[in-house]
Amino acid sequence: MFGTGSKQVLRVGDRVRAHFQNRSNEKSAGADVGTLLQFTTSEAEVHFDDGVVQQISKTWIAERISAWELDVAPGDLVVSHYASGKGRTLGTDMGVVLAVLGGGRVRLRFQDNVVQMVPIGWVEQVTRLQPGDRVMSSFKVNDGRGARSSKADMASVMTVSTEEVHLVFDDNIEQNVPKIWVSQRTREWDLRVDIGTAADVHFEVGDDGRRSTATDIGIVVTSPLDGRVTVQFQDTIRQSVPLGWIVSVRTWEVGDRVQAHFKTGNGDKSTDTDVATVLATNFLEAELYFDDGIQQCVSKAWVTERVKSFALEVPELAVGDVVVSHFKCPNNLCRSVQTDRGIILSMLPKGQVSVMFQ
Repeated sequence: MFGTGSKQVLRVGDRVRAHFQNRSNEKSAGADVGTLLQFTTSEAEVHFDDGVVQQISKTWIAERISAWELDVAPGDLVVSHYASGKGRTLGTDMGVVLAVLGGGRVRLRFQDNVVQMVPIGWVEQVTRLQPGDRVMSSFKVNDGRGARSSKADMASVMTVSTEEVHLVFDDNIEQNVPKIWVSQRTREWDLRVDIGTAADVHFEVGDDGRRSTATDIGIVVTSPLDGRVTVQFQDTIRQSVPLGWIVSVRTWEVGDRVQAHFKTGNGDKSTDTDVATVLATNFLEAELYFDDGIQQCVSKAWVTERVKSFALEVPELAVGDVVVSHFKCPNNLCRSVQTDRGIILSMLPKGQVSVMFQ
């Protein structure tokens, strides 16, 4: 098996080249390609590409063409070969997994609504949709029958069932459509979003509430529910938007250096930004110490950029450490341009330390 001097472990779904029983019930001279369904210590059940299924000796397997290592579960969207006539097709089609069966087989529903039981090894791609995914999908046209559209549009996944997916298209139309109408996942949701997370988020625009082209900085104010979160933007307006409208998460912590807007004399948001150090954060706000000595609590959404990560530069601090640090200028308490050596005397609340300089 597999030639001489080699050892390979067979798995259900593997594509193999194997001898078969000829009409005389003897080992064939040539070998054909098939898919491994199941095996015992000495024998293997192979579904050959011409549709014939045989129980053969493992020693009849000449080579493994490809190993099958996918994870398949009911509800998965798959690209798979299918049976046409008696044999395996050269091409593939999109389908949804209805059941994972014993004996190395799966039951699939394809785009033409045909249901087939095929070897699991015929599945070549697996997509497990989840809330927050961005997809290209057909939609139901407004013809009174809910017929499938001829083209696909961008949408965000809200909720998922075994055979259907609830989508919000970018024009803010919500529909339940069959999973097999999803032609492509353009972005897999892989962000961690909690209450208080600052993020770059698309927002509703126009009378129809369609998805904006640009993004704005917002703060997540609710936990995800049915694929939606409520976000408070820089102008304090709150909107309930699909998870998939969140593009990226902004991460900064106490001690980090950031670029941020500040409160003007009448408490409004400034047009410009300035550099500050993060002292503390809460649900909606960050307490910042600006380099000009002004200390303010501002909206997290006003923090536009992290300039420097404190944790990367200084992994840890303790009382007694000798440090090189900026200091507060005596006259206006602004951050000094130069640095000086000092010793940490104590750790103070809100991201501050007491330092005795030279």
